Amino acid sequence: VFLRAANMIKRMRDKDPSWTFVLPAWPHLYHWQSKELARQDRIPWRNFFEIEAINEYVPTIEFEDFVRENGPEIDEILYLQSYKDGRSDGEKWVEKIDVGDCNQSPPYRKDDAGNWRGPFSGFSQDVYA
Repeated sequence: VFLRAANMIKRMRDKDPSWTFVLPAWPHLYHWQSKELARQDRIPWRNFFEIEAINEYVPTIEFEDFVRENGPEIDEILYLQSYKDGRSDGEKWVEKIDVGDCNQSPPYRKDDAGNWRGPFSGFSQDVYA
């Protein structure tokens, strides 16, 4: 998913260079937990990866840094999903990016003010689109 999202942002920057790859904080990691450590969610990518190296491929920022620098409003939500029909057996895999209707209900809902609310990287109460 990471590579697909990074490639998508890179391709989008060809048309509009203002796009930045915002890395969502890691959610509650059931498989990598250590009982000796404190609560383990909203974990920044910089704990696992060199953000500067990713930034060489596509402009990148951690979600919490984005919110700190830009405020709690997100400009746009891109919800990645599989294609409804998938691929048929033997079909060569091809990177495809299309805007379309969601195959399943996304985890975002409009509130009374018309803002989109949902699980924004564990910041669901603080952030909206």
